[in-house]
Amino acid sequence: MQSMFSTLWGDEPQPKRQDKSARPAVAVVKHETESASPEETSEIQSKTNTCSRTKHDINGDIKRLSEAFFSGHELQSGFVIETTLHDLLAVCPRKRRRKDAYKSLIHALNKKGVELIFLENSCMRN
Repeated sequence: MQSMFSTLWGDEPQPKRQDKSARPAVAVVKHETESASPEETSEIQSKTNTCSRTKHDINGDIKRLSEAFFSGHELQSGFVIETTLHDLLAVCPRKRRRKDAYKSLIHALNKKGVELIFLENSCMRN
């Protein structure tokens, strides 16, 4: 094999690879920092958990629905909103363009006594 390599790259000897074990040892120094007290940490975590669970502004969505479907009148118990997913996405956009992206909105509307019904798109029926 050495003759093959010498014909490709010349007669110059190639430098040998260094063994990884020959590397000098590096000292690892851990700097201790002041940590937050447990009360502060749990407070921060609880605030973070609440924010991460509520991804969308549900009150803003409800306000936009009332403006779009009821000319700005406040939603009342007994109201029914029948719309397609496409139309609802225009009023209350979501990254996930599926019905299940509106579970929290449907739940909030149900608490107010308002029902949200998804209609099938006429172009999708065949």
